Amino acid sequence: MSDKDAEAKGRFEPPPWEREAFEALAARRAEEQAAANMLAAAASAAGRPGDAALVAMEEQPDPWSEEPAVKPTEVLSFQVSDGPTIAGPVSVSVDDKAVQAMLSQLQAEERTDGAATKWVGWIASAITFVLGAGMLTFGLLAARDSGGKFANVIGSGVLSVFGLCFMGMALWVWITTSRSRGR
Repeated sequence: MSDKDAEAKGRFEPPPWEREAFEALAARRAEEQAAANMLAAAASAAGRPGDAALVAMEEQPDPWSEEPAVKPTEVLSFQVSDGPTIAGPVSVSVDDKAVQAMLSQLQAEERTDGAATKWVGWIASAITFVLGAGMLTFGLLAARDSGGKFANVIGSGVLSVFGLCFMGMALWVWITTSRSRGR
């Protein structure tokens, strides 16, 4: 294994569902770097090369520092201009009546037809109960006809226990299906 293979495997790739966030972060960092480069170029054009390096160093964000999160009631505003601009939080008022109207409209659009699901649950429960009852019946018949042999008694007991478990599971599915409301 060469060093190139190790570097290729060690390179981080974000998961697909977070790729957009990583791309936005990379774009923001590239934008900040371009702004720092423009400030450095402007300072060096003014004849102060030492100040350009200082400005470029000050503009570099510390990767380990924590940035405060934007509050839910604040929105970042951006202005389009020729030079670099800084975004600042803008307070936004939220109308509770409008939010409630939107939520009620979304609730009306939700599909609440659970009749088909209930029928499937009840049919599956009935089939499982019949299967469990059959297993219990055959287990008891096998115990009766075992002739006292140890293997036959254990086998019929296991079959009977499984039958009881199937019947219990069927009852549980029936009850939970009957209690479900719009899930």
